Amino acid sequence: MANLLPPASSPLEHAIANTCAVMADVDVSIATLWDPAKCPAPLLPWLAWALSVDTWDSNWPEPTKRQVIAASVEIHRRKGTVASVKRAIEAALGQTPQIVEGLHRPRRDGTCTRNGHYYRGWSAAWALYRVILTRPVRNDQADAVRAILDETAPARSHLASMDYSKVAILRDGQACRDGAYNRGIYT
Repeated sequence: MANLLPPASSPLEHAIANTCAVMADVDVSIATLWDPAKCPAPLLPWLAWALSVDTWDSNWPEPTKRQVIAASVEIHRRKGTVASVKRAIEAALGQTPQIVEGLHRPRRDGTCTRNGHYYRGWSAAWALYRVILTRPVRNDQADAVRAILDETAPARSHLASMDYSKVAILRDGQACRDGAYNRGIYT
């Protein structure tokens, strides 16, 4: 493309014109760039930025990055709700957690068991919640979930614990005693 700038244009204007000329040579459709499933892998961080992904880890595998980007719009649409918290954790870890809210008042109707999830007599515990996972996670994954919760959960709510203690770590060679895993409670 010929440069159509007048002779008195500034160096900044010439730089912008040169950049735009290079961008015209890129052979990727806009629809492909905005689709998390079709976007080229090197451009995923920019797509995540454009869609306001709150928590991003460049060490995630490519399928996880694509899931987190695809879930971003729905998470933002319901941000601050239990559904958005579940969806964000599901996108990052591939498992749907159980969320237990309002830890201040166990009912006396048989629906609550004495399992240590509730705080009796502490009126401020209404804002506490627990995340119960179905599979064990590594400590770095637990840190990532904590960051997701800080961005996605309601500001008035506070994480009491992330619990995966009821999920056994099998002795199948997948989890080693190298400090990557713990016994199941993360606070």
